[in-house]
Amino acid sequence: MNKKIDQLIYRPLYTKADFELDFDSDDFTGHSLQGEGHASGYLMKVEDGIMLVLEELEAKQELICVKCGKKLKRELPFVGPSEWTFYEQLRDKPLLYEELKIDLKKLEIDVGEPVRQEVVLHTDQNPCCPKSCTKFEESKEVGVKALAGLKDLMKD
Repeated sequence: MNKKIDQLIYRPLYTKADFELDFDSDDFTGHSLQGEGHASGYLMKVEDGIMLVLEELEAKQELICVKCGKKLKRELPFVGPSEWTFYEQLRDKPLLYEELKIDLKKLEIDVGEPVRQEVVLHTDQNPCCPKSCTKFEESKEVGVKALAGLKDLMKD
C-alpha cells in the first residue's frame, strides 16, 4: 500500500496532496475486518518529512459478543483525524512513539501501516450485543452461591 510522493517531497513546506486508499480485509489479517474498507485524508510536506493526516476510515468488523458468543457486524468507530509523520532520516535518539521512514530511493511511503494501526486502535476489544444478552439474565430462583457457607464460619 505504497503511495508515491515524488511530486510532494520537493515542494515548499506545508504543501498538501489528497490521498485515498481502498483496502481489502485480506490486507489486515487477524483484525476482524470484513469486506472492503476505505481511508482518505491528505499528505503534507513538513520540515522533518511528510505528514499523513487520516481524516476518514471506513471498514466493517465481524466480532463475537463476549457474553453470549453471538456474531456481530459493526462499522469501525473511527475517531479522527489522526496524524502520522514519515521521516526522511531516523533520529539518533529514538522518540517515544514509532518512527515511520520515507523510502528515498523509490520516493514512496507505506500508508498501509498507519491505517493498520488505526484499525487496531479502534477495534472493540470487548464487544457486546446492543441489547442485553438473554443468556446471562439474572435468575429469579434462589440457588446455591459459591461462598454462602463462609458467613456461617465467620459467626464462630
